[in-house]
Amino acid sequence: TGWPNAEAAGRPLSEGFRLVAEGPPRAIETPVDRVIREGQIVGIAEDTLLVTRDGQTRAIDDSAAPIRDGRGALVGTILVFR
Repeated sequence: TGWPNAEAAGRPLSEGFRLVAEGPPRAIETPVDRVIREGQIVGIAEDTLLVTRDGQTRAIDDSAAPIRDGRGALVGTILVFR
């Protein structure tokens, strides 16, 4: 993403992990936000681009999944992208 850990820490995920659709530009909700809202594993469409810190775009595949405690409560998410 082009963000050093020290600079990314404390910033909103949407700032350091900005997604847009390929073609006519339109923002895409991050999979992490969907996991928090829906509580289940989610993926993204194949035409998704990551906008790097310097404004370049990179085609990515990604998914996110909930992390739950022993009682089933959502306590975090994991995001995997390549």
